Amino acid sequence: MKRNKRWNLISVLVALFIVSTAYSMTSPADSLHFKSGKTCECRVLRANHSTIFVELQTSPASHSIESAFAMDDLQDITLAGIHPDASGKPERTLSIETLAEIWGAMHPLIRLTGNNLALVGMNLSEMMVTSDDPALAAPALSILEFIKTNSCDHSYKVQAADAEMSSLERLNLFPQAKAAAERFVGSGNLISLRLRANLTIGICGYEEMRLFLDDNPRWQQDPRVQKERQAIYERALDSFSFTSLFGGETEQLSGRALYQEARFRLLCGEHTEADRVYKQLSTRYPSSKYIEQLKNELSIIIHAR
Repeated sequence: MKRNKRWNLISVLVALFIVSTAYSMTSPADSLHFKSGKTCECRVLRANHSTIFVELQTSPASHSIESAFAMDDLQDITLAGIHPDASGKPERTLSIETLAEIWGAMHPLIRLTGNNLALVGMNLSEMMVTSDDPALAAPALSILEFIKTNSCDHSYKVQAADAEMSSLERLNLFPQAKAAAERFVGSGNLISLRLRANLTIGICGYEEMRLFLDDNPRWQQDPRVQKERQAIYERALDSFSFTSLFGGETEQLSGRALYQEARFRLLCGEHTEADRVYKQLSTRYPSSKYIEQLKNELSIIIHAR
């Protein structure tokens, strides 16, 4: 039974990128707003890059017909069935299969203003990344790339970039995560995105340092690799410091940066400095979830000495 469920899920996700599937939800009517000024109440079924397919009610109301309109004729759209709630998630708790069906049928509409399809895509991507199926990682990242490239809403593009870095970290794809973050560290980007990118670069620096120490346990006696170690060390600490300093009172940025900096210093054998950063974290964010995690790591190191 589990094997059949797995293949059913994969079949739905393959369809996401190959065919447009019909979309049907018992929700208020959708609205199309044309450049001509006209408005059309309908049920949106699916779309491709050039055409949107809808269901129109006829008289009597028990009958309906399917119709198609050119995407270029539309000004914006309202998809009544998938408005987000205050948390930024779709109103309903939908399954990964249902989200994949909606996204597969609707994702070309993300180029039009007035829709929240980016939230559907990001929610679907998160569910795929956190699933137990490693085969879903690649399509999850493809969804985020599509949102970054095609969404008409810049705020959704920023959220998708953030989600991409988080997903790559979670998947332990550190070279890819670093490459993604490098695109946003420049001064021309939003400060929130720069802070998030610097945090990712610091986290990737932890992994770089871990691999370096595994490969060079005697680095202190080998002048040939000391320069490499110093470059990794300085870049990671600069990234953590930038994020913790300018991240304001945001625990997910500044607090997490302090937590990761302390872990990095532990990795580098700087126990006194790690304890200093731990105390800074405890002072600034006394209820932070990172405090207990870091306290446990410090205890393990102390007992091991």
